[in-house]
Amino acid sequence: LPLILSLSLLALPVQADEARHKAYAEEILTMTNAQAVLDTMATSLRRTFDHGVQRLNVPAEKQKIVEEYTERLDQLLARNLQWQDIKTELVSSYTQAFTEQELADMAKFYKSPLGQKMIETMPKLMQQAALIGQQQVRQVLPEIQGLTQEMVGKLQAAD
Repeated sequence: LPLILSLSLLALPVQADEARHKAYAEEILTMTNAQAVLDTMATSLRRTFDHGVQRLNVPAEKQKIVEEYTERLDQLLARNLQWQDIKTELVSSYTQAFTEQELADMAKFYKSPLGQKMIETMPKLMQQAALIGQQQVRQVLPEIQGLTQEMVGKLQAAD
């Protein structure tokens, strides 16, 4: 009995440390507006769907079908982009990638004026980086397609 009692008492600090570790991760997610990023992603997916539907030029008499599929998309997004589920996974990712002290230091940084500026500025910078990446892909895509077609031609000629 004394051994069991001693082992159970040793586990208490580990559980407290783990809870504190997770709490720092959750604090960082809150400070960096991670839930808003998820909401933006869902909105972006819906917008992409809507643009695709617009390009289809669906006649008025078939709009009911579009409405049905739009509703199904909304349900799909609502089911699969649940903040609580994603938050749990993100907390796990953060606690695996960073020690408790590192998360504490990040939280402290994000509370500083520079950290606040970073939180405010990073989404814009990431959006700019994504646009730059898309532009680069657009520039190289024709060459990739050309290489692919050339390879297919050689493969067919080799038969």
